[in-house]
Amino acid sequence: MNLRSCLLLVVFQLFVSAVAGQARSDDWAQWRGPSQDGHANTQGYFDSKGFKLDLVWQKHFGAGYASISVAKGKLLVSFAEGESDWMGAFDSRSGKPLWRKRIGKKYPAHDGGHDGPLSTPVSDGKTVFTLGPWGTLFAFDLQDGTPKWQVDLVKEYRARAPFWGFCTTPTLTEDSVIVQVSGRQENGIISFDKTTGKVNWKQPAGSTDYRSPVLAKVNGRSQLVCSTNYETSGHDPKTGRKIWSKRTGSRHEMTPVPVGDNQILVMDRSGSELIRISSVGIATRAWRSSELRSYATPVYHDGYLYGFSGGILTCVDSKTGKRVWRSRQPGGKAMILVDGHLVIFGSKGDVVAVEATHEGYQEKSRIRVSTADGYASPIFADGMIFARDLTGKIYAVKAIKTSSVAKNDIPVRNQFDEFLVRLRKSKDQKASIDEFMAKQKSFPIVEDHRWVHFVYRGDVEDVAIQGTMLHGGEADSLKRFDKSNLFYRSYEIEPGARWEYQFIVDFDAYIPDPRNKQTAYRRDQWSELVLDGWKEPQWAKRFRGKKKGDIENIGYDGGTATVFLPHGYKTSEKRYPLLVITDGDEWLSTGDARSVLNQLFEERTEPAIVAFVSANQSRALGGGQTKAFAEALAGDLLKVIEGKFRTIKNRESRTLIGRRGAAVAAVYTALRYPETYGNCIAISYGRADTVRKDAIAELIGQEKKTKPNLYLTWNRYEVSRPLSFNCRDQSIALFEDLKSNGYSVQGIERTDSSSWRSWRIMFGESLIAFFAKKKQ
Repeated sequence: MNLRSCLLLVVFQLFVSAVAGQARSDDWAQWRGPSQDGHANTQGYFDSKGFKLDLVWQKHFGAGYASISVAKGKLLVSFAEGESDWMGAFDSRSGKPLWRKRIGKKYPAHDGGHDGPLSTPVSDGKTVFTLGPWGTLFAFDLQDGTPKWQVDLVKEYRARAPFWGFCTTPTLTEDSVIVQVSGRQENGIISFDKTTGKVNWKQPAGSTDYRSPVLAKVNGRSQLVCSTNYETSGHDPKTGRKIWSKRTGSRHEMTPVPVGDNQILVMDRSGSELIRISSVGIATRAWRSSELRSYATPVYHDGYLYGFSGGILTCVDSKTGKRVWRSRQPGGKAMILVDGHLVIFGSKGDVVAVEATHEGYQEKSRIRVSTADGYASPIFADGMIFARDLTGKIYAVKAIKTSSVAKNDIPVRNQFDEFLVRLRKSKDQKASIDEFMAKQKSFPIVEDHRWVHFVYRGDVEDVAIQGTMLHGGEADSLKRFDKSNLFYRSYEIEPGARWEYQFIVDFDAYIPDPRNKQTAYRRDQWSELVLDGWKEPQWAKRFRGKKKGDIENIGYDGGTATVFLPHGYKTSEKRYPLLVITDGDEWLSTGDARSVLNQLFEERTEPAIVAFVSANQSRALGGGQTKAFAEALAGDLLKVIEGKFRTIKNRESRTLIGRRGAAVAAVYTALRYPETYGNCIAISYGRADTVRKDAIAELIGQEKKTKPNLYLTWNRYEVSRPLSFNCRDQSIALFEDLKSNGYSVQGIERTDSSSWRSWRIMFGESLIAFFAKKKQ
């Protein structure tokens, strides 16, 4: 080999070595993508003549909120598995595991959250950097996961952990990894050397909670843009020196978004604000708007901002902050921009491609990959879209060219569907709709005790429905038939069921069904659907008799209570059983429990003294203060009541009652103090806060000679949040756990919806089960 060849070989090897140490142009190696603006570096990916989305692979990795990254063909994921949190690398083409390293004990779910890490891993092509939820910053070799260094931000820099754990994602420069530490004094923002982990510089900054810094070009100059709880600022990434700042209110929880060359968008759950920075570093507010407000970080494209307002996809003019259009479809909590299209992981588990245009919502393709949504932002790398849901699965999706997009035909499942098929063929659709509507005897339309068709007719832009048949906070769009003013949505329903619902018209007007005269109990803006077979007992209706009980207020060490004394108490000398209701204020006001008690004590059950307890803190009802609340219920409250009123002083005559979170508190108290309370009634047991879950499981598993009798009752359509909590599931799980551990327990499910009408009935049925009058 001659000298020239040797020199060329050396140069080539140096080039290969240099390229191997860098993230590739088609990587998504950091939070918010290659340029940290949510944009993918690709053109021509979506075929203009037509395309469809196709699932390439799916794999369960483990729980976690963190988004994912891709560097040099490696999918970088932080997740919870077993009792630990992990940082792992996987083959992006197949999901095949390559390596994983433990980054600490599992960050546990609490208050409706989920297990696992929150901060997105980032890479420079050589090293992977990730911040664990407990506050430790790790550096691993990208190739094999070999640990390089780590630093505990809490111990060394007095970092303050947000309520949900450390979430901020590091930002990379050529030689540094920069973290918004939220530590005290000068430890607000810290730049660490990527190779050694040693500090390059530190700067004071306010608390950041769940935001992350980004590198952005501001007036042609590379700056580190940070948002804290009180200001947004630009810094020299080499020194940390503050270049400009603008007070931006509090709790700006989203990552700042670069808008053009000299503007930054900051956003929180109440609204968004555009900051304009002059060439001399003076920052001013361009506009403030409530149109964009969500957990999802928006993207900027061709003069317009695309983001969410709640779950509504919204396009905003970046010059004015005014809304251009909005769409209920496809829902979701995160989006990115790929080849002129918004790629969204929708609220129903769909990956959706929508053309990014100010002319209106133009969906191009969608594919359902999951039954769950997710908070993690989708990403684009190696020619694929990656989405992560809250069940711990990751989905790889690819766009495939098609000659045409198939039109969705109407599925024919019932007579209403048949009507829609005929309507499409009708020459006069308006007349056909008029005729169909006139034939209906009632609304919504119930068919074969199985199908219910909700119908709205009016010249409006959008109609949605929310109700007890859906998860709390969710709303389903009503479908518009072609270009008519007929909107509809069909559901399957069980015989004997009862639902409560309302329409949302043009996004903002919450109204009852105009064609349904049946309103829900104490909910004027809600309608009620009752199928044959559902009955309301007479004793659940308003008491009209004269034999009413009396009320007295008492105080005890820990709170106050309202005591209901049954009719005849003051003229009698006998002693009465005691009922203690753990969420008493709501039962007295909204639940009108006094009416139910008067009715039952007169006709169906033995009378009792009832203590309606005021829980001073919501966390006392199944949350962090449950232990202290239980001690008061079994201690001073009982002492005061039994010292003042004639109660039967034995455990068999004492009963705890609670609903939802208050049911958690009641069950916990009964299990912890079985010698004090012999009975417990749990109505719609469960809540988002899981603080007490392990404690209750531990109490159930303990060997005890004395155990309370328990009565659990819940609805088929229960209070729930997607992948967070479900009172039906939690009630069933508790019932099975109690039963398997030898407890005397009844479990009753009603084909009803979670509401005060059903809770009143469940309350009365449970009292009848325990205190039915003995036959003479």
